[in-house]
Amino acid sequence: MANEELLSNREAAKYIQITPGTLHVWRCENRYAIPYLRIGTKIRYRRADLDAFLSSRLVTPRERKPPRRKRHARRAS
Repeated sequence: MANEELLSNREAAKYIQITPGTLHVWRCENRYAIPYLRIGTKIRYRRADLDAFLSSRLVTPRERKPPRRKRHARRAS
């Protein structure tokens, strides 16, 4: 852990492409479980934790099935 790069709130937000305010809200409201370090009054994020968070949010789309044809109701003769 000694050689891990620590990022400030602003740097971490830039790294995951959100605003610093959004990251602050996520942390304060426990919206996402992104680990952070509290060093005195400073908040720091490890780059590896941010990478793990981004990986956990990856969505792989399923193969789409062709749309079903609508069946018309039969008319009573």
